[in-house]
Amino acid sequence: MDLESCPARVVDYPSKNANHDSEDQSKTTAVPFPEGSIVSTSSRSSTISEKLPAPPQQNAGPIQRFLRHRLFSIYRRLFSIVFITNLVVLVVILMRSHSARWPQIMDVGTACSANLAVAILMRQEHIVNVLFALFCSLPLRTPLFIRRLSAKVYHLGGLHSGCAVAAFVWFILLAATITREYVTGSQRQMVNEPAVLVVTYMILSLLWGIIVLALPRFRSLYHNSFEAMHRFGGWSTLVLLWLHVILLSDATRKITPGVSLGTAVSTNPSFWLLVVATCSIIYPWLRLRRVEVNSEVLSDHAIRLDFAYKTAGIGSAVRLSDRPLKEWHAFAAFSKPNCSGFSVVVSNAGDWTRKQISKPPNKLWVRGIPTSGVLRVATLFKKVVLVTTGSGIGPCLSVIYSGSTPCRVLWSTPHPLETFGKEIISAVKQADPEAIIHNTRTMGKPDMVALTHMLYTESGAEAVVVISNSTLTKQVVYEMESRGVPAYGPIWDS
Repeated sequence: MDLESCPARVVDYPSKNANHDSEDQSKTTAVPFPEGSIVSTSSRSSTISEKLPAPPQQNAGPIQRFLRHRLFSIYRRLFSIVFITNLVVLVVILMRSHSARWPQIMDVGTACSANLAVAILMRQEHIVNVLFALFCSLPLRTPLFIRRLSAKVYHLGGLHSGCAVAAFVWFILLAATITREYVTGSQRQMVNEPAVLVVTYMILSLLWGIIVLALPRFRSLYHNSFEAMHRFGGWSTLVLLWLHVILLSDATRKITPGVSLGTAVSTNPSFWLLVVATCSIIYPWLRLRRVEVNSEVLSDHAIRLDFAYKTAGIGSAVRLSDRPLKEWHAFAAFSKPNCSGFSVVVSNAGDWTRKQISKPPNKLWVRGIPTSGVLRVATLFKKVVLVTTGSGIGPCLSVIYSGSTPCRVLWSTPHPLETFGKEIISAVKQADPEAIIHNTRTMGKPDMVALTHMLYTESGAEAVVVISNSTLTKQVVYEMESRGVPAYGPIWDS
């Protein structure tokens, strides 16, 4: 499609600083679409000036909106369910114990191991893909409210973080129980070796470090430290947990004479739970390989990397690295119709991405398999609005190229043609001839909320998917959901 054939459009935008919580949203600021800018519109707007309607007033009051869409998000609801379930388990354990005031060591250890295993499984690629496949396989004739809820499957990170924190809390209780037994001998001298106590507090220290660095604020500020702690601290914790299970199993033989160490270990539920967790962690590394890459520098801000070893599904992501023991970076992948392999678009967002643009690689390390992400939910709807900024167009290309879900596209980025090239823009315009591609360098920053709601309303779409930076994604998703519009976007939970 000829990029210059699309007419210019003049739109009166509501101010980008407008308070969407206020009742008065009638004021607008004129921001013209300059001649020659890359903006696709319908023919009805080719020669006239239109006013962009302000979004309708938000549903309910600010407190109710905050509680429903922020404080009690699906992610936090899943997190809460995990904790409530663990409280019930604690009550059961206390009821089973000889003393209602203190639980048994083996029961607490099993609860800790169970939570740890589930937390790890919720990040295992095959488990994630199976869950996405199940929740996103609903036929389009399914009632919309069911599909809307099913599309929240990408919040499954709430189970991961909930179980991880619960495992940490259980281990605190386990450490306290072991310490009490070591000091008082209250559980028939089950623990009287200093080694058990030492290993226990080594594990507790590592778990504390992993949990603290995983908090959103610290994860954002010290991401490299977070990644290193999760990897090397996690591996160290796993090794120490194996030692811990063996030491505790050996200790049980003192209260059950005649039992071999092998029998004691194999009858300990924590042993089998650790087997599951260990296999889940090791498996992706068994698929570690260095593959060839065809690099195409799109500009000094972006590069496209083409891989031939596998085809990626809609909304999937791959992990890439040039130093596999130090750092990994996840990128959304897209495959062209009737073509093998897949591609990713990498933009200049840090030292690693800048290096790939300045020195295009011919080989990179990959690990595991492509894993489903938020854009996978687009297939649940008859039509969607894709809202993105900058290199967020890369992930959206998996939906655009697939053609399985009709879409409208709103893309705001500096110099789209110069930065990302004609091919990507042509693909966008082929999927949506009326796509709005907003050049922020010549046209200023648009009101993404007003534009998104306009496209959703006029297109008859069933949902909005937002791929942008954290701040804008959360803003647009909240503004849409608070007006009754189904909206989805990354939640940056890992």
